[in-house]
Amino acid sequence: MHGVALRILGSAGEADDVLQDAWLRWQNHDRSTVKNRHAFLTTMATRLAINVR
Repeated sequence: MHGVALRILGSAGEADDVLQDAWLRWQNHDRSTVKNRHAFLTTMATRLAINVR
């Protein structure tokens, strides 16, 4: 996830911020509805990074 955010944003600091936001959202999400954790988290990080950009 960090690599995805870093490629989109170009800054390690901003990528870290995106990951922190993704972590908080993941903690509050009903994980029983997630079929593919990797895909879900990657998509979340991608969308959050795009929103920052």
